[in-house]
Amino acid sequence: MKGGSEKGYIVGLDIGTTKVCTVVAERTDSGLSIVGMGLAPSQGMKKGMVYDIERLSQTIEKSISEAEQMIDTKLEDVIIGIAGEHISGFSSEGIVTTPTGVITERDVKRVIDSAKINNISPDKQIIHIIPQEFVVDDQRHILKPVGMYGRRLKANIYIITGNLHAIKNLIRACERVGLNVRNIVLQSIASAEAVLYPEEMEIGTVLIDIGGGTTDVAVFYNNSLVHTVEVDLGGNHITSDIALRFGISRATAEDVKKKYGVANANRVTEREIIQGIKRAGPSQLVDISRKELAEVIQLRLEEIFDRVKVGLDSSPFPKFIRNAVLTGGTSSLPFIEDIAEKILGIPVRIGYPHDISGMTEVENPIFSTAVGLVIYANKNAPVYESTPYSSGKGFFSRFREKVKQWFAFLFS
Repeated sequence: MKGGSEKGYIVGLDIGTTKVCTVVAERTDSGLSIVGMGLAPSQGMKKGMVYDIERLSQTIEKSISEAEQMIDTKLEDVIIGIAGEHISGFSSEGIVTTPTGVITERDVKRVIDSAKINNISPDKQIIHIIPQEFVVDDQRHILKPVGMYGRRLKANIYIITGNLHAIKNLIRACERVGLNVRNIVLQSIASAEAVLYPEEMEIGTVLIDIGGGTTDVAVFYNNSLVHTVEVDLGGNHITSDIALRFGISRATAEDVKKKYGVANANRVTEREIIQGIKRAGPSQLVDISRKELAEVIQLRLEEIFDRVKVGLDSSPFPKFIRNAVLTGGTSSLPFIEDIAEKILGIPVRIGYPHDISGMTEVENPIFSTAVGLVIYANKNAPVYESTPYSSGKGFFSRFREKVKQWFAFLFS
């Protein structure tokens, strides 16, 4: 992957509702090193959908430009994360018989095709095909069945899809500022690469990424993504609640939330007062009780975690979930683990990007997706050295190429 220079930079671009994060990594003998970053307030996106492509492109350009200045190099190739209400995931299974009694690559392709062709509407595009297991006759938990003896092959897979036009608009926003999109990755999968430990992905962990417009939930078990939930609430809703309750602007409410916000109202006292907060309209100042501020925040967080729990309980996997990891900007609110543990009933920790070198500034939950994108790219290098995505005529062929590369892994 060129990355716009002979050094072979890997660039992760996290395009969210509230922010656009760029992380630039360089391959070294000891692993990945973060050498550049950019952060810009997002405009033109809402809940994963582009509503103003010009403003979004300008925001992407600002974030990319900030990173370019740090490394003194023009960036061209990026890996982008995707999330939002339009994303959906579902389990599917396919069953075929094997004509020769020995499983071939063609048999595996047939069983995957029989699983994925159902239940996908024309306005959806497959983003990921994630193998959970193959079953040969009655033998389960097989990952690579090619070459095995068996008359009956079954595939259990998890399919992630997104709205066709939402994906194309995201690619187009990048193309408008001269960027080549090398791959598109579900944000939860990317964040998991940055913040989860291998043991967590094995024993059963739910990753809860609280973004600005949505909360993205992913369950990992047996080292595979097995279930996703999209909650249409996020940090912006907390900001709106604060603005409404205290009669202040959204910008001021966001500032108050970041500086003084606490997720658990029991952790602050009635005596703590935030003085001199500017009200909306004429220059009037208001004093705000920090405990009352915390009550507003806690109420909305309880709603978010309640929605998460409903989504988890309706899946086949709640009994396998041993702990939860929170990430995303909102997870930085002090004592948010208290609220999550009370509602989810399992141990909770905050997820920070780990096991990376270079710039320590990215060791922050707001950079989890962007850091995870470069880690994912490094692990799957061939995907990023092929033809870039296009919002035009080459759009579908690039997605078909991505599926072929997954098959190549399966048969290796």
